[in-house]
Amino acid sequence: DHRGMVKVDRQLRTTCSGVYAIGDVAGQPAFTHVSWEDYRRLKDIIAGGARTRDDRVLAYTTFTEPQVARVGMTLEQARGAGKDARCVTLELADVARAVEWSQTQGFFRLVVEKPSDLILGATFVGYEAGELIHVILAHMEAGSTWQVLDRSMHVHPTYAEGLPSLARLLE
Repeated sequence: DHRGMVKVDRQLRTTCSGVYAIGDVAGQPAFTHVSWEDYRRLKDIIAGGARTRDDRVLAYTTFTEPQVARVGMTLEQARGAGKDARCVTLELADVARAVEWSQTQGFFRLVVEKPSDLILGATFVGYEAGELIHVILAHMEAGSTWQVLDRSMHVHPTYAEGLPSLARLLE
């Protein structure tokens, strides 16, 4: 393509019969976990499965201090895609474990679609944000609404305990 990447279709096939491409060479985000997931999808596709490169939820973490982790869409991306979306933000200063450990720099942000209440994305900034983002990733893969996150009981005292509180801001 115009970026120098190998062009692939939804099943990761190139324009050459029987040749597939995965990972960053195929224009996917240049993360090891994305290439590994491409491999898992390609294995399923070759075995006759129905997976595609488009039916996944992408997440990433920038390992800075504090960490920045994202999954799915930002509010701006959701609205740009024509979705009626809203977001809520919970400061880490409002999470008991963050206060206990004096790690209050950062926030949890959740983006949801208004009509369906589906979780569209999240951005976490703070201590171990890269670990916590997987909670939202799993909810998104399962097609959860924010109400499912709201009614989930998380262990006290943990950073994850702040996630149902984040969802409750949507009430």
